[in-house]
Amino acid sequence: MLLAVLWLAACGKPTPAPVEENVYYTCSMDPQVVEQNPGPCPICKMPLVRVEIAPDKKRTR
Repeated sequence: MLLAVLWLAACGKPTPAPVEENVYYTCSMDPQVVEQNPGPCPICKMPLVRVEIAPDKKRTR
């Protein structure tokens, strides 16, 4: 019984990382790629670069 409870507790969904409003990630080779999380570029597979927006600027898409 204890094993079943531990197994079910370990199967919980992980909480997603909070998204920062003034940060986005883009590719230096494919600047049209804009993501909210780091990772590889979906086009060229290079690592995405973190871009911080000044607090007084608004992000437009």
